[in-house]
Amino acid sequence: MRNFRPLVVYISRGFAKFKKLFMKLVIYILGILILLFLGIACDTCDTGTNGNGSKVIDKIYYSAIVVNNSSSAIYTIDKNLTKTSLLLDSAFLYSTPSDNGYMAYLSNEIINNNTKKALYLFDLTNGSTKLISYESSIFGLYSPILSPDASLIAINSGDDKLIIYNNNNAATFNLISTNFHVNSNVSFSPDSKMMAFVEKVNANLFKVKVIDAKNNSSIATLFEKNYPINDNNTNFLNFFSWDKNSNNLFFALNKSDSSFIYQIDLTTKEEKQISFSSANIKFYDFVISPNSKYACFSNIDGNIWLVHLIKDNYKFYKISNLPAAYISFAPRWSNDANKVLFSMRRNDANQGNNILMLADIKYEPSVQSTAITLISNNVTYGFIK
Repeated sequence: MRNFRPLVVYISRGFAKFKKLFMKLVIYILGILILLFLGIACDTCDTGTNGNGSKVIDKIYYSAIVVNNSSSAIYTIDKNLTKTSLLLDSAFLYSTPSDNGYMAYLSNEIINNNTKKALYLFDLTNGSTKLISYESSIFGLYSPILSPDASLIAINSGDDKLIIYNNNNAATFNLISTNFHVNSNVSFSPDSKMMAFVEKVNANLFKVKVIDAKNNSSIATLFEKNYPINDNNTNFLNFFSWDKNSNNLFFALNKSDSSFIYQIDLTTKEEKQISFSSANIKFYDFVISPNSKYACFSNIDGNIWLVHLIKDNYKFYKISNLPAAYISFAPRWSNDANKVLFSMRRNDANQGNNILMLADIKYEPSVQSTAITLISNNVTYGFIK
């Protein structure tokens, strides 16, 4: 069910003399409210002002194409969905804000009559910005991923290169990989001490690699292993997730008649594999919950599902029920595991035409979604903190 803010209409006292007209107006307003409640929504608009984000947690952050404009802006809304605020104009967000209140973003700027990408760090507590770098002939700037402690920014620099920016007094860039997989993102551990990413090996293999993120001037590999690509729909953009203690890394792979969940214990370097023999279950954008009891994922039917992982009790629960022409993707858990943020779009739509949704999850007496609320249209990326 989609929830929307009620339409507030002020009716002057003069209408009291015209009882019939008043009643018609009331009926008309009620009709509009019912239509809004059933799912009619407007595009993203500015309902707040530029400024700081005094509270980093319990908020949703997203970048969206501005109405009647081709540029992107970054917005925030509290999880109670009571107020949407514009944070930054002409900005693109690619990762969750840090635990200590920072956000990495890209902006297109005109430099000497040429458009260049610029990487910035934004302080959510006081609204200040710090320029990190402009793109150059040495490296490009794509999909910056900020570490949870804001000390590192992993950057796809193009040409299969992964670089990392050390946000400290030295402010250095280090080259991490020259085989970084196309259309993939880095995933930092919650304690920011490790980073996982995918390297390309050949057309049939990819490599999962975990390194020491803090000592990145010389690469210290903590885990690496090659895996087969059995599904042409494998998406590496939302591939990894971690348990909250940074001890275990999770990802999932699919074959035509089966699917697999992988758990890598970074303390022992042991791998656990859970297999499911069903053509109706496919794990896309697999994300473990903060309490590690469940995982959410986009299934082959285009909907968001949950799977229960405790004590080998692998029960599946369908959370969304989208029309056949739509697909869902990029689910993300709230910190309390009671909400799942996800995107949806038509099969034939471009990435910028995503619709951002928020599902409220109820676990007792059975797992189900009690409400699904539309957050915004024209979204590129959305995150919940």
